[in-house]
Amino acid sequence: MNSLLPKENLEKIKYVGFDMDGTLYDEFQFISQVYKPISDYLSYCISKSADEIYSVLLKRWKEKGSSYPFIFDEVLRSAVDNEGKRRDVVSNCLNIYRTYQPKLKLAAYVKETLDELSSKYSLFLITDGNYELQRSKFAALSLNIWFDEENCFFTGLYGKEFYKPSNNILEKIPIFQNTKNPYEEVLFFGDRDVDCEFAKNANIQFVKVYEMRRC
Repeated sequence: MNSLLPKENLEKIKYVGFDMDGTLYDEFQFISQVYKPISDYLSYCISKSADEIYSVLLKRWKEKGSSYPFIFDEVLRSAVDNEGKRRDVVSNCLNIYRTYQPKLKLAAYVKETLDELSSKYSLFLITDGNYELQRSKFAALSLNIWFDEENCFFTGLYGKEFYKPSNNILEKIPIFQNTKNPYEEVLFFGDRDVDCEFAKNANIQFVKVYEMRRC
């Protein structure tokens, strides 16, 4: 990851920011865990094999990603005709998803990168999603080793209008009140197009992380 730092104007950078899911760790770690209890629950609801449901969920996640909102509804649609019941089951799936306590780990090279960058720059984190869940992931990854509390920004705490690519979250980040030239002084790592759009909206440099499937 560190090799992807831009060569030009590197001496002017003061702050390095990160997205979390898919950027600092392989999000499949979380998905492969949380879909287990969800598959067990769905199996009970629709009398279909939990293993079969699990395979379908993983396949659709790989195709659609975590932002796809209908993944549980898809599994139910052919098995549950009653829309109200289907809505209740999906709601229960989401509750399992959001309250799950994952066991996650950072890849060795990510730890090394964070060690090196934290010795040179001020690090900050911006992550979207349910606040309690993102907090659980943060704790599971022991990210407090590199990221001070005051430099961690969980947009779910404020509402979806603060999710990337919106730059609304900037009003909560002191860094952006303290720099006169954010493009020269701030660099942001992310893995999705919305992270890139956020960086453009914030007028900061951006590095896209393409591959996190390493441990």
